[in-house]
Amino acid sequence: AENEVAPIVRSNSLVSVRAYDGADQCIYDLGQVCSGEDVDGPLGRALGDPRCEFVNIHTARPGCLLARVERAA
Repeated sequence: AENEVAPIVRSNSLVSVRAYDGADQCIYDLGQVCSGEDVDGPLGRALGDPRCEFVNIHTARPGCLLARVERAA
């Protein structure tokens, strides 16, 4: 969905926001762990960085992928 965070992300108590560049390499300084309810700030920071091509949001403990986020065209 455009301009919307998936409900599964918001319902998780702890998520990991991981930004990636055009070569699919993690941009470690943009990564952050937070509550799913508080994901907007870290997600906005990552997507606002010109190095970032996409963001993966994982559960922070087991590390399961919840969502891939890309800028809207």
